Amino acid sequence: MAVADPDHPDGQPPKANPARVHARIRDLLRRITLEAHRHTALVARDMGLSTTDVHAVGVLQACDGGLSAGQLGDTLALSPPATSALLGRLERADHAVRGSAAHDGRRAHIAPTATAVGESRERFTALNAAIDAVLERHDPAEIESVHTVLAELLDAVRAANDSHRALARDGSAVPT
Repeated sequence: MAVADPDHPDGQPPKANPARVHARIRDLLRRITLEAHRHTALVARDMGLSTTDVHAVGVLQACDGGLSAGQLGDTLALSPPATSALLGRLERADHAVRGSAAHDGRRAHIAPTATAVGESRERFTALNAAIDAVLERHDPAEIESVHTVLAELLDAVRAANDSHRALARDGSAVPT
């Protein structure tokens, strides 16, 4: 049973303005993204890498079996020359290794090294622990709801990225 709100004349809190709530959520997501990027930049600096290098290691860790150079470059929105330079840096730092794709031995794929996985795990332990501590303060139903919304938001961002890429390939103006 809901408890009446004594601060409002009818005992109920005011209805939230959906547009305002959506704007607040978009702003919060933007700020979370910026703070996560800042953390990645700090980790990258400590490791003597660029943020793109650290993002690449994360992408490779998330993909079982590795990726082709083209897939990695596309995921990070890099040009082919920038992708080649990235792979050279990762190989020299012992963070990535090129091998043959399991399904097609003629195609190369890139995978993270054990060094990269270990350093990444170590460098992101504090951030992961802080996130886990917040999640543990909420009940499983709330966490499941948040997971559902975040998964849908991820799909929406991916769709926007795909749309942007398609417009850029076609030479069309990108909507603002």
